[in-house]
Amino acid sequence: MIEISQLRLENYGQWIRLVADITSDVVRTDKESTIWIGVKNENASMLTTDVYNAFLFLPMYMSMYYHTDLCIHGEVSKILYRNMIDYIQPILCSFSDKLSPVNVIVDGFKETKTEQKIVGTGISCGVDCLATIYKYYEKENNPEYKLNALFMLNCGWHGNYYDKSTFELFEKRCKVNGKAAADIGLPLFMVDSNLHAFLPQLDDQSSYFSIYTCIFAMEKAISRYYISSSFSYGEVMKYGMKARNRDFSEYADPSALPLMHSANLKLVSDGCQYTRSQKTELISDWNISKKYLNVCCINDSEENCCTCIKCVRTLLPLEAMGKIDAYKAVFDLDKWKKISYAQKCRLTINNGRDAFSIDNYKFCKEHGMKLPSLFAARMYFMPSYIRKPQIILNRLFKKH
Repeated sequence: MIEISQLRLENYGQWIRLVADITSDVVRTDKESTIWIGVKNENASMLTTDVYNAFLFLPMYMSMYYHTDLCIHGEVSKILYRNMIDYIQPILCSFSDKLSPVNVIVDGFKETKTEQKIVGTGISCGVDCLATIYKYYEKENNPEYKLNALFMLNCGWHGNYYDKSTFELFEKRCKVNGKAAADIGLPLFMVDSNLHAFLPQLDDQSSYFSIYTCIFAMEKAISRYYISSSFSYGEVMKYGMKARNRDFSEYADPSALPLMHSANLKLVSDGCQYTRSQKTELISDWNISKKYLNVCCINDSEENCCTCIKCVRTLLPLEAMGKIDAYKAVFDLDKWKKISYAQKCRLTINNGRDAFSIDNYKFCKEHGMKLPSLFAARMYFMPSYIRKPQIILNRLFKKH
């Protein structure tokens, strides 16, 4: 059994942490005997100490992974509890064969009161998150839905917990994204945790549940939180099974996230109403996007490499729309010009193989981009296939 108890606040220098003890007779907890989420001292009022809702997420995932029950020595939201037991556990079991249903024992039920009305989302300056920010800040007028805060979470997406460079990278990314947040006109809240100390022993998809844990730790302050999804509704229905055991977001975001709520806090899956190319189009004229768009999966700074799959996935629709020159501040367009035809050939060859290639190919064709035929694309790469035989033949002829 995994047990969670003694929910409390602890000061840690410039940070204040929401801490709970974690013990288990199945899982090793000698390295980390507590599980915690922290905010800067000035934001201490955001942390929620009267309910254990935050600890229904990653600890339950851990219990399902290790096939042991979870006991929470405190009260939780009845709405959230029932949804997690009745619906989220079956969704998780359908997602991964490594998971099995478990009992979750709690002391009782209670709904906390939201003392602030923060409507938030994460910021990374990628296409998905900028589309959410643009839609719910620049275009939204209803205060119940309009963003009024942005967040950066350190819970597994910046590296190994026990590597000191992980927190340094987190701070670096906060500084980079903080510039964009200031330009947008929204406050940026930093959230630290030790949740990723528990992740290496699990499968990769548990990291999503560390995000939900962080958000619900601030339930006293947050009433609505948008989580940017990568797949559209149609793509989830068509390709969701291919994401099984690989990407929980692509597999189940539209069905799972609406279930993860209490009486006062809702997680909202946003972005499923668009394909990625449509989201690129949505933000393509926004000045913030032109200055801060950062999609690269190789570089850790503001620079986009222009060659990785995420950079290419973004540059192709920008070129198709005739708007690529407006993005010279964030992309090396000279580098792109040298490789763009090769990338168009790859797009033609990969069309039909995955959701993003299908989306990009269709979008580029609809916007009048001339793409090479399948024959031309394969011929372009042919020299790399026959290079070795040519070398052998050249050597043979030189001998005679």
